[in-house]
Amino acid sequence: MKRILAAAIAATSFFPLAAKANEAALDGVLWRYEIVNGGAVIQAAEPIPGEDAQTELETLKIPADFDDVPVVAIGDGAFAENDKISEIKIPGGVVSIGSRAFKDCRNLKSVKLPDSTTEIGDRTFSGCRALKSVTLGANITNIAARTFRDCRSLASIDLPENLASIGDRAFADCAALHSVTIPRGVTNIAEWAFADCSALAVVVFLGTEPSVGEDAFARVNADCLFRASSAEGWSVEIPGVWMGHKIIDLAIETYRRKTLIFLPMIVGAIGTIAILVLAIVLRERRSEDDE
Repeated sequence: MKRILAAAIAATSFFPLAAKANEAALDGVLWRYEIVNGGAVIQAAEPIPGEDAQTELETLKIPADFDDVPVVAIGDGAFAENDKISEIKIPGGVVSIGSRAFKDCRNLKSVKLPDSTTEIGDRTFSGCRALKSVTLGANITNIAARTFRDCRSLASIDLPENLASIGDRAFADCAALHSVTIPRGVTNIAEWAFADCSALAVVVFLGTEPSVGEDAFARVNADCLFRASSAEGWSVEIPGVWMGHKIIDLAIETYRRKTLIFLPMIVGAIGTIAILVLAIVLRERRSEDDE
């Protein structure tokens, strides 16, 4: 008997308590959720006919709790292929967002994740072709496989400083993505991570050279510039060629990300002016020598 009891106690420590299905009506929306280990995991939501349902869920405002049970997660595939959602508001306290949770939400334009969120599943926002604005929580350490694949309107994204890895095809086919800054702590960029980002023109590395998978930057802009904040910790001499592209040393100790993004244009403009001034000075000197 003691052995049976001990085995039962051990099993509960490895497997979560059984999920309990629930429903709650809030602000014209019927929410379906499960309670797992004392927290609510949202599984789905739909407008209640005849009531004001947050403008038919165009702005999806995730509740912070259901009858004092905190919302801690959004379940796998909870809102996949929902074409009504254009904006998502997620409260602090949500720790994880499941795989494919918002996959193929074709009209989703804006997402802001709280700092409480530490995990995003694979394909979470894949196929959200109207997505333009993404704010990732400060405690995201991994961007899973295909998280933002085929988000064709995403022009830029600020990656959190605590980020350590970028999964395979995480940003593949993001045709509007023009610049990205890789945080200092990133040690791994998986294969095809930024493949077919045809507009990608500037990639800034703030740390040492990460491990990079096959074709991680395949078919980006042909003139894409790769910039490193320091030559230290890189397998190539800077300036040099890295993965078939030019890589240049920023040669600065302090930085601001937005400045770095526009640095090529700034340097280009200053360089052009400097060349013109030098040409004028040389011409004047030549004129004096001829006299």
